Amino acid sequence: TSALAFWLRRACRRRTKLLPVTKAPEIKEPRDKARARLEWWQRLNEVKPALVLPDLRVSCSNQSQELEPAVYRAVARMVQERVDSGRDWLVRDSDYGEAPAHASIKEKVNTAILQCVLKTFGESLADQLLADPLKIILLLDTPQYGTLSKLSEAIPRLRHCQQVVVPQADLRHYFEMLRGDRFYVGVRAQRLDHWLCANAGHGFQCLVAFLDYECRLAG
Repeated sequence: TSALAFWLRRACRRRTKLLPVTKAPEIKEPRDKARARLEWWQRLNEVKPALVLPDLRVSCSNQSQELEPAVYRAVARMVQERVDSGRDWLVRDSDYGEAPAHASIKEKVNTAILQCVLKTFGESLADQLLADPLKIILLLDTPQYGTLSKLSEAIPRLRHCQQVVVPQADLRHYFEMLRGDRFYVGVRAQRLDHWLCANAGHGFQCLVAFLDYECRLAG
């Protein structure tokens, strides 16, 4: 009996060794790409600058005293509504088409800007920027660089000047502006109001500013 039990145990061990070991198939959960993109977008929006409205400055003019507080309150209300409603997005999309209807008018506006700059600074604008890193030019421009192209015709050094600051809230336009070789300027992937709030403490002195009528101050 003991011998039989011994052989049975031995046979069972051999059978166990010979049996193939099969692993249960791993079940991979399908990746939710839409959710992953949404989470990435939410994390990206966590790093946007806080919107801060500067203190009101009222001039001595009676007319200004009547108009400025109402305008200030309207802007403050708009900023607060945007923050409270969760519409303070980091970037914005824009589409002006291949040939905007206002292209001919924009050409006249850019020419007028250049005339104003030359009348105000003469040939000293580039030298002033070189002498002081806190002096800047603030432009809202597109990948066609319409305004900067006109300025650089008379002031070529502006083509490669990082003190020419161009906030660009449209990411497609932003990367399109970076990949070209015509200009190397300070293009920033920010809305104008975010750029203003983020850089309010640097002490910049803006010599020239053109906030294009195609865009709104509030982004």
